[in-house]
Amino acid sequence: MVGWYAALIVLIVVAGLFAARELQIPTSAPSSVSSRQGIGNAALWAVLGAIPSGLVIALTAYVTTDIAAAPFFWVLPLALYLLTFVVVFRERPWISNAAVVRLVPFAVAPVAISVLGGEKVYWFAVVAVNLLAFVLVSLVCHGALYRRRPEPALLTKFYLWVSFGGVLGGVFAALIAPNVFSGTYEYPILIAASLLIIPGTLENRHRFLRDAGPPILIALAIIIAHLRYDVRLPMATEIMFEAVLVGLAALMLLYRKRPARFFGLVVLALVATELCRPGVTRIESARSFFGVHQVVETQTAKGRYRVLFHGTTMHGAEQLQDSNGEPVAGPPQPLTYYYFGGPISEAIEATRSAQGELQQVAVIGLGTGSLACHRKDQEVWTFFEIDPVVVRIARDSRVFSFLSACGQNPPIVIGDARLTLAASVRQYNLLCSMHFPRTRSRFTF
Repeated sequence: MVGWYAALIVLIVVAGLFAARELQIPTSAPSSVSSRQGIGNAALWAVLGAIPSGLVIALTAYVTTDIAAAPFFWVLPLALYLLTFVVVFRERPWISNAAVVRLVPFAVAPVAISVLGGEKVYWFAVVAVNLLAFVLVSLVCHGALYRRRPEPALLTKFYLWVSFGGVLGGVFAALIAPNVFSGTYEYPILIAASLLIIPGTLENRHRFLRDAGPPILIALAIIIAHLRYDVRLPMATEIMFEAVLVGLAALMLLYRKRPARFFGLVVLALVATELCRPGVTRIESARSFFGVHQVVETQTAKGRYRVLFHGTTMHGAEQLQDSNGEPVAGPPQPLTYYYFGGPISEAIEATRSAQGELQQVAVIGLGTGSLACHRKDQEVWTFFEIDPVVVRIARDSRVFSFLSACGQNPPIVIGDARLTLAASVRQYNLLCSMHFPRTRSRFTF
């Protein structure tokens, strides 16, 4: 390792020598920016540096939570973020600012109508579109930074404020947002904020209010109706709602040359996507280090169900009412991957038959605790769960009743199961995992 660091130092020195030979100090300022740089310019530099920096973290959190759990995905947004500096911080950028501005709406419009809903079926396309939008808005911000750079005497101050903005963006996305928001809302917020940088958006205050005002007022009305009256759309309007979202995307592209109106439509689409979900009532939303957890209720032809989501992944469901609207009697029945007679149920029964009886069973992952309903009398089932928020939700009998009704409140060990299970002094007859990504679920909306 020391040898590689030594090689890096040598390469840096060599690069510095070559750069020094080509270095020429300009006799005049490279831009028309005056040397009288006030706090307004400094604040603008910080904002332009903060948005792309925050987006690196926000995009990573959104994709790894809602789309695809890739351990080292953060490397890709970070590399693209650094590349955008290389692309535009030059006299002849690789792509002109005008071309970037023309392309932004075509990437942001599909992101705006899907970013909070998440979609795992076409995960590769979703990730690609979000990465494209991230690169384009970063190019817009960094291009604006380059055009607003001061004369050489003030470059130290310029880069200091840009770096400070980068820190602010990182603090907002990594420290503030997870403790303030119950979802990954920092991502759409930063996407919307980046659109204000597009030339023409804020140049005329009256035009901005005229173009962006109506859709923003509609968005505010949706927020007030949701918070004050808990307004929900029935399941029957799902197709109509999807048609409205597609219509919003078409309007965004139609008004792509009017940046203020495009910004207002993006805000409206983001709010509608999050709050106007047909047939779904959110009971609880909580965010932890490991992601966003949502408990929702939904109505289907077979009855009413309460479901736990981690991002867009379903982690258990409990039926509350039958198809006639009557409360379900008796103990809760495990659904999704863990239903009686399913492959997991058959594996448990086969193990039980082979060993005669199961005394100690270890379950890695808790979810709603529905696997506890496979427990037989005299068996001790111990759950190992890394996320305390999941434990709190599963133990609350007012939310899910699997643990209280089936498992008689079994012991739950909080922590990384790779460590806690190895440290356990018990001998287990069966080891189950709650993570079966390729197992077919019998429960569908």
